[in-house]
Amino acid sequence: MKLIKYIILGILTIITNNIFSQSSDSNLNLAYEKLREGKNLEAISLFENHISKNPTDTRIYLQLAYEYIKINKKDKAKEYLEYVQKNSKNPDEVQAAKKQLEYLIAESEAGKQHFIDVYSYNVYDTYQENFISNLIFRYNNKIVKRVYAGIYTDVYTDTRTTKNYIYNDRYVEVGGFVRYNILDNLSFELRAGYVREIDFNKNSFNFKPILSFSDRFGTKKPNTNFFTDIYSAALYDHKFENFFGQITLREVVSFKVSNISNFETYLKQSVLGDSKKFDYNNYVELGGGVAYTFKSMYLPAIFVEATQKFYFQGSRENSFQFKAGLLFNFYKFVW
Repeated sequence: MKLIKYIILGILTIITNNIFSQSSDSNLNLAYEKLREGKNLEAISLFENHISKNPTDTRIYLQLAYEYIKINKKDKAKEYLEYVQKNSKNPDEVQAAKKQLEYLIAESEAGKQHFIDVYSYNVYDTYQENFISNLIFRYNNKIVKRVYAGIYTDVYTDTRTTKNYIYNDRYVEVGGFVRYNILDNLSFELRAGYVREIDFNKNSFNFKPILSFSDRFGTKKPNTNFFTDIYSAALYDHKFENFFGQITLREVVSFKVSNISNFETYLKQSVLGDSKKFDYNNYVELGGGVAYTFKSMYLPAIFVEATQKFYFQGSRENSFQFKAGLLFNFYKFVW
């Protein structure tokens, strides 16, 4: 008797699931029919009913996002696009959601004139036994297309430098700036402000013209990316009455860990030089490392790297060091 009972229950379950499946398919067919008729609100209602019963059907979440965009409910569209990006197992759906989110974010920020950006590099160097930190904060106001002006703070410090032995030029600087974005990856910036040189116990006015270039190029795949980062800058720093130049390359292989994070391995090459030929400012650095990065700009990249420094000025000894630290690159439109 028990066996017969379980058989009957199994048959009823199959029949019930089949009925619900047919009903769901029927609702979807009707929803698409409403779209063809231009009855978007009725279609949205049917799609919403479908996902309430089928929360894993990310294809319909994506469809709903597009429909909410059409009726200008973009916050709702963003919510569903983010859901697809986090939960879909289909790489095409994830990529489509990501691109649409980028478009919506760019569109919402296009009319905003003010934003802040923060760069923060914090690292421990095993050779120097030194904590090194650089923080740059800027409040940007858009004047005209490609031209921004605002205020900035620039702090560079470490725990080992003294007047008798300098590892880094330590200072605190605040002032104003104007920046012209010549191209998307090439800019000219002029800073002018008040500076405190920590190790020389000196206060002064400073101005600093900076020409900088940064870009990333490579290939993208659903779970693995190969790319090269390049950053270079040429500047004159009046507080040191010194010209500086640098270029840094990173060749990166990035592996997707989750929808919000990646694991990276990379090679790195840097060259730094100055016109006064201070030994600590003139070197080539070669090495590589690993990093754990997040797709959210609110979270830092965590990295560990090993490098060899070759000094080409003065008598400072070449050094091998491990570095471990955090890197923040943050920006946000405020109004």
